[in-house]
Amino acid sequence: MFRTEVDIETQDSLIRYGDNMLFIGSCFSEEIGKRMIDFKFAGMINPFGIVYNPASIARGLDQLITEKKYQVQDLLFHNEQYLSLDHHSHFSDKSKRKCLDNINQHLQKARVVLQDCKWLYLTLGTAFTFFHKQSEQVVANCHRLPADAFSKNMMEVDEIVWSLDHTIARVRELRPELQIIFTVSPVRHWREGAVANMQSKAALLTAVHQLAEQHAFVHYFPAYELMMDDLRDYRFYKGDMLHPNETAVEYIFKKFIRSSIAPDCYGAMVGIEKLHKAMSHRPRNPRSNAHISFLKHQLLFLKQLEEDWPSLSFRAERSYFETELFNHGNGEAIA
Repeated sequence: MFRTEVDIETQDSLIRYGDNMLFIGSCFSEEIGKRMIDFKFAGMINPFGIVYNPASIARGLDQLITEKKYQVQDLLFHNEQYLSLDHHSHFSDKSKRKCLDNINQHLQKARVVLQDCKWLYLTLGTAFTFFHKQSEQVVANCHRLPADAFSKNMMEVDEIVWSLDHTIARVRELRPELQIIFTVSPVRHWREGAVANMQSKAALLTAVHQLAEQHAFVHYFPAYELMMDDLRDYRFYKGDMLHPNETAVEYIFKKFIRSSIAPDCYGAMVGIEKLHKAMSHRPRNPRSNAHISFLKHQLLFLKQLEEDWPSLSFRAERSYFETELFNHGNGEAIA
């Protein structure tokens, strides 16, 4: 045996189709969120963009709860762009109106999701925070502003617990049935150095375990442990040797499925995965009888999935296969 497989307990509460989900946190939250949405679970990913530290995650949730609407005075102008210190740089724009519209549209959509949310998935990336000296606020992104515009701090365990617990309480007032899943990102934050990275991760891990022990509705998924112990080899990293590669993320996601998703969803997920693999198929001869037969088979399979899972939308998949059949089958369509 050449590895130490991490056993994960199944959650008491499990995710099901029809449950609305909100994913907030680091880039690993986006990795899991995108896969869940690809499998047709309802939800939204990072309405503020990628957020790494607990204080900024808590601040973002507070903005959703209080229904904040961002105004011009909430923006900074730097390097010919308007930006928000609460948001990722992909919200920045040369036009302040476009910047504000994009920010507020995402917030409005996130509020709608939160009002009917069953699952809040939070991924903590680092305990290090940066404070903007002029505004005296914690920032989600430094936007390459001058380094002397910020002060840096590493949150203590008690600070992390208090910040998140306070925000969780407010969210639960809005959604008493809300379930929360915490993960600590397996991405290594090397800018602070090896020792500081491990110290930061240790603070995050200790804090989320305290929260899970305090609240029955808080769950912990060990993505960090899976990467550090189960996949303990550089072949599971991207070229920067810091981010998990596609193989690693897919392995961790499959562990997430088994621990967090209800088994009665598996049939639909298997069918959706088959469809998506078929959509990525590139035939040598698209007009061959074999490929036309393949397309017809996929449409029949899709029809069965639609009958078995009427609550799920397969519009995109149906459009793809019908278009392919029309284009390559001399205008032929399935009855």
